[in-house]
Amino acid sequence: MKNDLLIQLKGYQYISKENSLGCFYYADYVDKIFESVIGDQIIQNYMETHKQIENKEIKDLTLDEIVAYFTFIRRGEKFCDGHIAKFLDNGIFVKLFERYIELC
Repeated sequence: MKNDLLIQLKGYQYISKENSLGCFYYADYVDKIFESVIGDQIIQNYMETHKQIENKEIKDLTLDEIVAYFTFIRRGEKFCDGHIAKFLDNGIFVKLFERYIELC
């Protein structure tokens, strides 16, 4: 199921089963991007940083701000299923990663 073409193209797939809550399955490359950007860093103030930068142009974000933004996206999934999917759908995930590569 993890190698499904839809997962690879869209970045995720939502699977629901009868009489139960569904769940999101993310492409392997999504986890690899998180690992590349965040690694084992612990960003204590990622929520505060995200509030300060959420309306800032992605092209103007610093490396630290990008790491905080990715932390916000990843940690948000723990509290709300589909949080990562929202950022894949609206294109922010890819734009953030492109900016990350540009800065590195």
